[in-house]
Amino acid sequence: MKTEKPVMECNYDDADQLRSLVNCAEELLSMGACIKLYEEEELITLEMVRNLIGTIEGVAKNREAIDNVIFGDDSDE
Repeated sequence: MKTEKPVMECNYDDADQLRSLVNCAEELLSMGACIKLYEEEELITLEMVRNLIGTIEGVAKNREAIDNVIFGDDSDE
């Protein structure tokens, strides 16, 4: 398939959408496809997307830990 239009788009701050993108890309690559990933107009690698997922998950864990310190951990109730 040769096209100038994106075949898949996702929000770069949504880890679930990014995981879906990685899964689709890996499946396509395993079938011999040649893919290109872009963030805005910049060509990026699949590894960069994986790193972004890790960053998003790390920020979420840190935010939860900070919330627990500030507001208390409700798991004891």
